[in-house]
Amino acid sequence: CKVHCPSKPQKSIFLLRTKKRPEFLKMKYNRLGDTGLLVSELSFGTWVTFQDNGQVPDPEQAYALMKKAYDGGVNLFDNAEAYGFGQAETLMGQAIALGMERGSWTR
Repeated sequence: CKVHCPSKPQKSIFLLRTKKRPEFLKMKYNRLGDTGLLVSELSFGTWVTFQDNGQVPDPEQAYALMKKAYDGGVNLFDNAEAYGFGQAETLMGQAIALGMERGSWTR
């Protein structure tokens, strides 16, 4: 393993499931210019939500992926009108709406 890996994988899995993560697994954040915003070092890019055949996942799948990323500390979600000819923006909007309805995140 080229990065710091726990010597006991079972313990690592337990720690991830209980969200009691060791320091090396915690998300790191950086300031976005002089805006005062802290953004995660990793982002979730919506271009990966499209399959080779052009089919778009349903909003439930998109929500599940975004929630997993958010729960892991990601707060930077990338989107562009060119991704899937605008379908990525629509899908992300639907997933955000589901998360707001379920109380996963707020404005």
